[in-house]
Amino acid sequence: MGDASVYGTLRRLYRAGALTSYVMPSDEGPHRRYYGITERGRAQLAESRVAWADFARALTLLLEAHVEVTA
Repeated sequence: MGDASVYGTLRRLYRAGALTSYVMPSDEGPHRRYYGITERGRAQLAESRVAWADFARALTLLLEAHVEVTA
């Protein structure tokens, strides 16, 4: 995954209210931006985990059914 993809995702999550951010000066180069997760972000993460588990479970059932048919 490229830097642009990571930072673009962080910006989208920040704009959606899922993250907080703050900037700290750096002695070595540009200022650094740090991100933290908000309560809204934690709720979105919990929902995404459930959705992923449901998807993974459905895919596992399909793959297991395919193995049984071809065996």
